[in-house]
Amino acid sequence: MENNSTVQAQQIKTATPRSAIIILILSTAIMVAAGFANFKFPPLITDFLAYYGIEMGALSIVMSVFQWVCIIAMLPIGLLLSKYPAKLSGVVGAVCIILGNVIAIFAANIGLLVVSRVIEGLGYCVLQVLTQSLVTTAFQNSKAKGTATGLLNTGMLFGQMIHYNVAPRVVLTAGLEGVYLYIIAVIAVLAV
Repeated sequence: MENNSTVQAQQIKTATPRSAIIILILSTAIMVAAGFANFKFPPLITDFLAYYGIEMGALSIVMSVFQWVCIIAMLPIGLLLSKYPAKLSGVVGAVCIILGNVIAIFAANIGLLVVSRVIEGLGYCVLQVLTQSLVTTAFQNSKAKGTATGLLNTGMLFGQMIHYNVAPRVVLTAGLEGVYLYIIAVIAVLAV
């Protein structure tokens, strides 16, 4: 009996050009939203410092723990994703980002904020590895494979640019909770 990931890979390999493009668009869109989570703090540093009553050194830890989680978890997550269906993996990644933001809304101390970033970082890693895998598999026999993966990798960068322009406006009207909520909303919509 073939395992689930093998069957899934065979289905994606037989993807039509249209379905490969849909996979690319959806994967890029979710990485745009994941970019919001990854780069949440830089455009709002003074707001976060004041809100949580912390100094820049503490915020640096909160920001960098996300990247450390990704560095440590990428390979194990890649191995785990080969055993589970893409839809389930995508939902788990999105739920982790959502959960990390929900925890951050209620975080009363830096420890809980760090925990929220660890959970968020794990979700980001799942989505990063998953989307790369889906797009390269969907475009496996295509001359556009390099272009497709290049487009996918712009997703996080576009997410960063969008967030840097949207977040300051959101914080003015809805506070930091509004920033967390817009990230939750965008991830939730794209996960469906």
